[in-house]
Amino acid sequence: LDQVAHFEFGKGPQQIRRDQQRTAVTLRGNYEGERFRDMTRQVERVMNTLAMPAGYQWSFGRELRESRREQSDMGLNILLAICLVYLVMAALFESFLHPLVIMLCIPFAALGVIWTLMITHTPFNLLAMIGVVILVGIVVNNGIVLLDRIHGLRREGRSRAEAILEGCRDRFRPILMTAATTILGLTPLAFGKADIAGGYYFPLARAVMGGLATSTVLTLVVLPTFYVLLEQAAAGARRTIAWGLGRGPLPWRVQDAPGPVGAPDSPGANPSSVC
Repeated sequence: LDQVAHFEFGKGPQQIRRDQQRTAVTLRGNYEGERFRDMTRQVERVMNTLAMPAGYQWSFGRELRESRREQSDMGLNILLAICLVYLVMAALFESFLHPLVIMLCIPFAALGVIWTLMITHTPFNLLAMIGVVILVGIVVNNGIVLLDRIHGLRREGRSRAEAILEGCRDRFRPILMTAATTILGLTPLAFGKADIAGGYYFPLARAVMGGLATSTVLTLVVLPTFYVLLEQAAAGARRTIAWGLGRGPLPWRVQDAPGPVGAPDSPGANPSSVC
């Protein structure tokens, strides 16, 4: 070997890594106490202040780019989950309007997710987005249980107001118990440091807990209100269409002495046909 080369012992790289046919060096590190987005901004700000030699450049690794792409795809998955849940409820209730009332539980859950993550200083990462997808299928259960009970009471002949009051009273404890057991079951995961496959899962648990708690409380208060508003809007639309076709009175006709909720509009009306 001495005849063809000169060699000596020294330090050198264990391997030469290339990325897109260019020699590359990968720098890795762990971070604590910072949100992932804030951390990347700080790294970018520091790296932009460094004067790179000619022919050198820096960029975030492939893992970060894939993580951002996965978060973008997860947003589409959330929209797809909402559409599928709506279609299932529309088929079960045989109505396109009543599922809209139940879908109001999802914005309530979103508020709870935002508040919880802000209060606990939890990053809205991919795991938190998975928790939102799970919430889409969970929070509508309270609305389904409540609205199904209201419809059952109205089929028994109760007025709308009576059905809403009795339905909320009958389903109050089951809804609270279901939400409470789910929240308590997620508590160890939400406030622990369970490291599974190199990642912490507390953002997922906190997102589900916050969204479920907020949607449960607001569902019992706001959902009946929107149900009444939707029923009144649908009835007004039907009267307007009937008036336009010449089959009914003016849609804005006001009764001289309106009766109680559920009473017939006229003396000759059939009480059994009034909702």
